[in-house]
Parts: sequence; C-alpha cells; structure tokens
Amino acid sequence: MAALACAAAGAFVSLALGQDANWDLRNYHLYNPWAFFHGRLDVDHHPGSRQSYLNPVLDVLTYPLLTAVPDHVGGAVLGAIHGMALLGLFALARGLTGPGAAGMLLAAIAAVVGSAASVAIGEVGTTFGDLTTATLVLAALVIVAPLYVRVAGGAGTRLAVAGLLLGVATGLKLTNGLYLSAFVLAVAFDPPAPRPRALALVILPAMAAVLALQGWWAAMLTVKYGSPLFPFLDAAFLLNQIGPSVASTRPGTPIELLFFPFFFGLDHRTGEVPFRDFRMAAGLVAVVGLALLRWRRPGAFAVSPVAQATRFLMTFVVAAYLVWMVCFSVQRYALVLDMLSPLLCILLLGHARVVTSRLALAVALGATLIATTVVADWGRVPWDGGPYSVVWNFEGPPPGSAILVGARPLAVIAPTVDLPDAVWIGGPFNREDDSDQRERKIGDRPRHLMTLAGSHWAETARRTMRLMDVHLTAPCSAFSSKLAGTLLLCSLARGAEPVDLGDLHNDAAQWSIELRPVVASLHVAPGAYAWLTLEVRNTGTQPILANLPDTARLVGRDVPPEPFGDVNLSYHLATPNGAQVVHDGLRTRLPRSIPPGGHDVVSMRVLAPPQPGHYHLDLDVVDEGVAWADARSAAVDLLVE
Repeated sequence: MAALACAAAGAFVSLALGQDANWDLRNYHLYNPWAFFHGRLDVDHHPGSRQSYLNPVLDVLTYPLLTAVPDHVGGAVLGAIHGMALLGLFALARGLTGPGAAGMLLAAIAAVVGSAASVAIGEVGTTFGDLTTATLVLAALVIVAPLYVRVAGGAGTRLAVAGLLLGVATGLKLTNGLYLSAFVLAVAFDPPAPRPRALALVILPAMAAVLALQGWWAAMLTVKYGSPLFPFLDAAFLLNQIGPSVASTRPGTPIELLFFPFFFGLDHRTGEVPFRDFRMAAGLVAVVGLALLRWRRPGAFAVSPVAQATRFLMTFVVAAYLVWMVCFSVQRYALVLDMLSPLLCILLLGHARVVTSRLALAVALGATLIATTVVADWGRVPWDGGPYSVVWNFEGPPPGSAILVGARPLAVIAPTVDLPDAVWIGGPFNREDDSDQRERKIGDRPRHLMTLAGSHWAETARRTMRLMDVHLTAPCSAFSSKLAGTLLLCSLARGAEPVDLGDLHNDAAQWSIELRPVVASLHVAPGAYAWLTLEVRNTGTQPILANLPDTARLVGRDVPPEPFGDVNLSYHLATPNGAQVVHDGLRTRLPRSIPPGGHDVVSMRVLAPPQPGHYHLDLDVVDEGVAWADARSAAVDLLVE
C-alpha cells in the first residue's frame, strides 16, 4: 500500500507540474540515447557539446518514456518511479523513529518533509537522474540500518547488496560517487562486521557494478579519443569550465564554510536555477546537536540500538556533505542529503528527551521547512498528448545537409525531425576541438545554421559562424519545437564574400496573398488550442520575406525592438452576426520567405474563446509593427465550433 501511494504521489506531482523541458534534456538527455541507438557517435560532431560524450545508459532507460508513448503517460510513469524515493525514505525512517502509531506518524513526517525538498519536487518527472538514483542510495541505507539496531542478521549479504546498489547508482550517474565514498567511510568508521570484511563486502560489488555500467563506455572513449572520460579530462576544459563553475558555488570565507547551508539556502548559489531550501541547514543543526548529546551521554549512545544506527547515519551524511562541498557544490547532487535532513532533526528530538510533544515539534518543524521552500524549476511545457518528436512548421533542408548548431541547447532537434541523412555539427567547445575532423564530416554537404530566434542568441550564433568561417546566403526560415520554442534554419556558404542582406525589406502594401485552409471548419474545446493547416500563396509581384529581424541580427545589423518587422500568421474571430470577439489572434511565424507565385503549407495555432458557441475565423497576415495585410477577402470563411 505504501509503494502504491508513493508511486501515485510521484505520478500526480509530475502531471501537475507539466512536461519536462530542462536544459540538459534539450542538450543531450534525448540526443545521446538516440545517437547510441542509431550509431551517430562517428557521424555527428558533438551537437550537444562535451555532454555528447557522456555515458548514455541512464538516458537509454528513460528514452522509451520520451518517445514511444504519449507525453503524459511517460511523465506519469517517470513520476511514479521517482515516487519510490519517498518509499525508501519512509522505510528508513520507520526503522528509527520507534514503534507504534507515534513512530509511524514521525516516519511519515520525515518522509513527506524530506521528499518535499526543493530539488526533489523540481526533479519529479524529469530526466536529470538524481532522483532516480536517489532511490538506490536510500535503499542501501534501508538494507544496512537494521544491522545497527540489531534487528537483522545476514550482515555479509546486506552489506554486499548495499554496495551493489550504490555501485549501480554511481555507474548510472558518476556524481553518486560521493554517496558511495561516504558509505565506505561510514562503514570503516563504524563497521557492523569485522572492518576488513565489511569494507570488502561493500567495495567489491560496488566496483563490479561501476565497471559493468561505465567500463565499456570508458574503454570505447579510450580507443577513440585516448581518454576514458573524454573530454572531461581535457586540461583546457578543466581549467576553463570546472574551475570557475565550482568556485562560484563553493563557500568563499571561513564563516561560509562553517554555515554554508544557511548561505546557499538564501542565495541559491548552488543551484542552476533559483530555489530556497533550509533542510540541509536544519540537518546541520541536528548533526551538531546529536554530536553534543553523544559527547554528554556516551553511555546512553553506546547501549541504545537506535542511537548506534543514528550514529552511522550521521557519519554517512557528514562524509557525503564534506565530499559534496569540496568536489561539486551543485544542489542537485546533494539531493539525498536534503531528503535525509528532516529525519536527522526528528532523531535529535527523540534523543534530546524534550518535554514538549515530540510529534508536535516534528509537525511544526516540517511545516516551517515546507512553508519556506521555493521549488526549483528547470523548465516545463504543457502536456499536449504528443511525444517530444512533435515539431511544427519544419521544412527540412536538402537530403544530406550539415546542420551547424549555432546555440545550445539544441541537440534535441536531431532526434525529433526526419532527417536521417543529415550530419549534426556542434560548435567548438575548447581549443582542442578538432576542426579538421569536423570538416571531414561535413565534406561538400550543403551547410545550414540552426539557432534560437531572438536577440539573446544572435551573438552566440555569430561567434559560431566566425569560428567555422561561414556566412548567411539568404533570409532564415523558422520552425517551432515543443521543447525549444522558435528556431531558425539558415542557408550558409563558406569562404566566399558574404551576400549583402542589409537592404532586404518588406512592402506589405504591395502584397497579394491567398490563405487556403485544408478544412472548412474546426471543432475545438472552449478555451483550448488547435492547429490549423493552411496553404499560403503569394499571388502578387513582391516577395514576402520572413524572419528579417532575426536574419539581420545574425549578420550583425541593428534592428528595431522585437517583434517589429516579423511576418506572422494571425486571425480575427467574430460571432455569426459579425460582432468581433478577438481582433489580435495568436501569432504564428511565417516559416519561410515566399517568392512571387510561390506557396507554402503552414500550421498555425488558434485559441478558442472560453464561451461555447459558433464563431467565424478570418485568417490574416501581419507585418508586425507595420500593418495587417488584410488578406481576409482571399481566405475561406472558416467556421469554428
């Protein structure tokens, strides 16, 4: 029953938060397993930058949930898997909080408050893997803790299984090595069996699991690139990336070193995104309090079985915290420590023999920690029933093209479009990146730049083009990705003089456009979105140039503020008697420029009004900040029900 409840809770949280769209997923969590299954490592040139070379095993396990089932089904299953961390935390607390109904309630409080940590909630239903592997770490503690409360036999088997679980967690995600090392230190400090035997029983299965999951990949990287952790052992990378990154998250003064959880609980320096969480600060207070109690009452701690298990848990938490603070200081990697901290606080209340009700204090502490928590948000998108492979308005480049990724994170596009002959090329990630190898993979293929729309990314894309000695040859096309938003696809040339794109402009007054929907009516739920496919025909003598502002930014020109000058498809919505309900409808970019006499098939998004009824949809084209094209007379009168 507890397992079902935890799985249901995880699925509910995942569905409530929305579909995962975190940075790592857009960069490599989807690309890497796709590349592994399709043999792309020797074909592409790290479109996900250095993360393209990370071991794909953990992402391979989640890949079917992202691609083979509807988005909400995969998200619910992934959330249910993450709910097992709540179960592991409850099982651990249940063995330490005492018998009876009071012990059950205290264990439930420790589990709920620990699982409601900022990072834990933020990661439910995501592909980060920290919460997935946290279940394995907690399971190892659940298996070994009874050895200290003297309620279980088979110490050898339990230690070996715990070591195996920690080895699997580390093999799936190497940052879990901090928990493996902390567990080994805790067993060495307080062994439940003869020390050499206990250490061997933990270390040998753990190393076997790490080698099984990581060894084959490390061997392949060594053969191909000369390093088992390529490119993460590259000197330039270590100097330019890890050093500044870690220095910005670690404590900088002696005071911060002593009270670090209080500092990052406020300024979220250890998180890639804003968060607030004081669980680890409360855990630090609990550890200090338990240590003082043990010093003042050593006899009580020596004879109390629960106190001995508490001592082991304290040693594990302190060791893991110190390793984390020195090596990583990234909040996601300390997820298990966040989750264990409320349990340590409840154990302190039990050992301190407080006069006030222990249960009441636990409830008050838990409520305070939950109330002060700000959940980390790495990005979500609404559920729409489709997998990540849904991309609208994409008119692919010629077969066999080379797609240069001009901004990160965009490697997610490679698995989501049907371009089997394309080569995906990432920009250089350090000075050692082999430009000759990149050019060999490109060869004489047509080159295209793929980057994000908007001024924020223009300089990044221009830098990539300079490094690769390419330039634009025509206005860019645009397409929309469920994960990344609006993207640009631009034709490139190498070496010759750039084409002058500075004088290109639209003359909306001279446009003549026909809009032809492929259906005569739409049936939409009130307040819901719908996608309408239509043919856009340029029946005039002037070209309709799409994406000029973004094209201008990519060639280094100053342009008016966004979205001035963009050409969008939009609509007006009216009742059957002609009363206008919506004048400025949703905007959908015109994907490509259309020459005189040309046409394109486009999908545009429509938002139904909240009131049920019958409406008429008048389609139009708008040159943003300039004029509507007034193409309604040339469009079919579309009924929306």
